[in-house]
Amino acid sequence: MNGNTSSELYPVSHYGTTTGKLLKSKKLKIFVAEATTGGLISASLLALPGASRFFIGSCILYSKKGIQQFLPQDVIERSNVMDVTSNYKNKENYISSKKNFVKSVSEYLRELHDCDYCLCESGTSGPEFYIPGVTSGFTAIGIAGRDKTYEEVLHTGVTNRECNMYQFLERSLEILNKVIIEEHGEL
Repeated sequence: MNGNTSSELYPVSHYGTTTGKLLKSKKLKIFVAEATTGGLISASLLALPGASRFFIGSCILYSKKGIQQFLPQDVIERSNVMDVTSNYKNKENYISSKKNFVKSVSEYLRELHDCDYCLCESGTSGPEFYIPGVTSGFTAIGIAGRDKTYEEVLHTGVTNRECNMYQFLERSLEILNKVIIEEHGEL
């Protein structure tokens, strides 16, 4: 990750180039569920020529209302995302809740859309956050494949909202690239 500041950001297509080539060359399909990247992951893939060969669709699950509109109640309950009393109690609960959320959502949407992968991310991009011990620049990333789900937590330590969004985008695609290469080989 290059740790760019907002004045050093690349065009959005730059971030998705390798991922798009991998997905296209391996004839793989993906669905994306985003929160704190606000659609940047999807935009980085859709900016590439031939995206319709690998991109199924996407959603932004940012607010409680948005989550309720996109996800069935059983997935919401399984992800435990609405238990704000517990999830927002402390750092450990918050991080655990986000990991559980991205895992549950990525697995559900991958199966729903019968695609090879679903990438889901959710966290806090800043500049401030109100849970003791949780700093801005945190996201959980989940990538559900047909046989396995991959998870990672990213802490940037940065308070600049836009910079965090781009770092979350970049890391999410780096992980996806690694997963695709491990499962399907290099380009």
